[in-house]
Amino acid sequence: MAKYAIEKETLDTLADVISEKSSSFGLKSPAQMIASIPLVYENGISKGIEDGFKEGYSQGIGDGREIGYNNGYDTGYMQGQEEGYEAGKKAEYDEFWDTFQDNGNRSNYAYAFAGGSWTLKNFKPKYDLIIGNNGTNSMFYSAFTREAEPVDLVEVLNNLGIILDTSGAINTSQDMFYNAKISHIGVIDASNRNVNMFSSCFRSAYIKRIDLVKLAADGSQAFSNTFNATNHPLEYIRFEGCIGQNISFYYCANLDYDSLQSIISCLMDFTGTTTTRTLTLHADAKARISGADIVTITQKGWSLA
Repeated sequence: MAKYAIEKETLDTLADVISEKSSSFGLKSPAQMIASIPLVYENGISKGIEDGFKEGYSQGIGDGREIGYNNGYDTGYMQGQEEGYEAGKKAEYDEFWDTFQDNGNRSNYAYAFAGGSWTLKNFKPKYDLIIGNNGTNSMFYSAFTREAEPVDLVEVLNNLGIILDTSGAINTSQDMFYNAKISHIGVIDASNRNVNMFSSCFRSAYIKRIDLVKLAADGSQAFSNTFNATNHPLEYIRFEGCIGQNISFYYCANLDYDSLQSIISCLMDFTGTTTTRTLTLHADAKARISGADIVTITQKGWSLA
């Protein structure tokens, strides 16, 4: 018959439990002791579960607090750092543009955005660009030249919620977009007869589209080297008002038919006078107009070159 050793600690525990369960008349018989073993086992399991639960619960609370604190701290730190960084950037942005644009009161933007240092990253005006006096003078001269691709100025200003308004400009200015790496220009309002801003204004090898040029009704505004950039890529332009001085699109081979129609329709009519003016077109553009268009040009007192 196999024999199994029972550790003294176990025996002592059994004796204690049995003793607790015994009557005041002393220890129970061996048979009673053996019968008490399941009760000891049951009590031991119950006690172990209870103690384990208490210890585990307590430890869980401690660990949970520590983990929660650490996670909360990390999250709060990161969020605070991000919000602080953004707040700092906003304060810096406000301070710069409030000063640069005189809190929205600036009207003279001569040379304001000239040079290659202006890029899409830092060109973020806070206020509308409302031009007065001769404030268009070299405004975007050689701007954005560090960009890999020509800039759509209309899209950029729309995304910023900024308006470019030149209707208040007066006096003579020049070179507004000279050599600027800009592909698309919106409305240039020069309908004020006191402004003459077209000297080398669109002289850039990047401008493909000009949505609208508003001219004075009296035809007094001069066009000196306005589009004179070798291989000028201009495809689309619309005019309002009156073209009353010599104008040249000699370098603009890509002008589409509708753009040519807009130009022709705005030529001042010198019928009945001795005044003559010259419209110069690139040979490719000239090939797009019809014989009837040429008759219209000449009947208005213009020569076609």
